[in-house]
Amino acid sequence: MNNLTKLKELEENEQVLRTLMRIKRENKSKFADYIEKHMNVKIDPNTMFDIQVKRIHEYKRQLLNCLHVIVLYNRLKSNPNLDISPRTVMIGGKAAPGYHMAKLIIKLINQVALVINHDPIVRKKLKVCLSVFHGMS
Repeated sequence: MNNLTKLKELEENEQVLRTLMRIKRENKSKFADYIEKHMNVKIDPNTMFDIQVKRIHEYKRQLLNCLHVIVLYNRLKSNPNLDISPRTVMIGGKAAPGYHMAKLIIKLINQVALVINHDPIVRKKLKVCLSVFHGMS
């Protein structure tokens, strides 16, 4: 019997599920504390974490992810009572020093984060964090 089969047998075990949820909650809280300490951004560990970390390229979906965040923001602005799961979007990566398009994508995500994170209407339901290393090859 392989490990996945053994795990499948535990899918209805309430004690195992409660333990996994507790571990997940503790790890999200630790991560939120880390983000606040190192990035000076307070995030709610009870939100859904939507994380994308990879080298910044125009073809690696950071731009698409940013556009999705803008759509969510616009939906919340037009209907602040919209029933969506509160979400924290975190985008991280590094960009080559001469890659102009990557720099523009980083700038866009930064500006979107500034608007969203300072908007009192959406801040309980949507937050954006960006961690990018510039000038790396």
